[in-house]
Amino acid sequence: MAGGVSSFCAEANELGIIVTSFDPIYSLPPEKIMERSEPDLEAVYRAIRYVPTYRWDFYKNPEYMRALRKRATTIFLSDYKAHPGRYVAGELPRLPFAEGEFDLTFVSYFLFAYQDRLDYEFHRESILEIMRVTRDEARIYPTVTFEAQPSKFVPMLRSDPELQRFEFTEIKTDFEFLVNSHCFLHVTRG
Repeated sequence: MAGGVSSFCAEANELGIIVTSFDPIYSLPPEKIMERSEPDLEAVYRAIRYVPTYRWDFYKNPEYMRALRKRATTIFLSDYKAHPGRYVAGELPRLPFAEGEFDLTFVSYFLFAYQDRLDYEFHRESILEIMRVTRDEARIYPTVTFEAQPSKFVPMLRSDPELQRFEFTEIKTDFEFLVNSHCFLHVTRG
């Protein structure tokens, strides 16, 4: 979910892992995505060095991060043209997939990171929908906001009566680009 202009889907499929990527941007043709991606990357590159909530251990510096993102964009665009069926356009909290269609659903830098723009209802409805299409587990990363604060929605989800059939476990990871983003939320059926 929120696959965007990333190489994850392409690289996973190349390794034999069947992945479908979901994002609103996939409603655009490759030329339009390419047209938008370069200015977007430049804007991020210019601004990111001034964001105090980022760690540079993995990405080393803004130049290295820009090079990796450029590589990812190239891989993505090639795969998007060659295998359009791997990329499904749409927006949460509604998913155009069958019940239990996926073994694992991964949400990256979308839900909790944007808690200032996406209210609790949106988060709850999105998780219900994600779990509807997921047989085994969902992983939502990170569990903090872009301000590097723990999301107030994680404890709310755990205590929500509509979500009692799910278990929510924060699992540590060694990846931490955004300060305090050293956990993902593991969601399974209880």
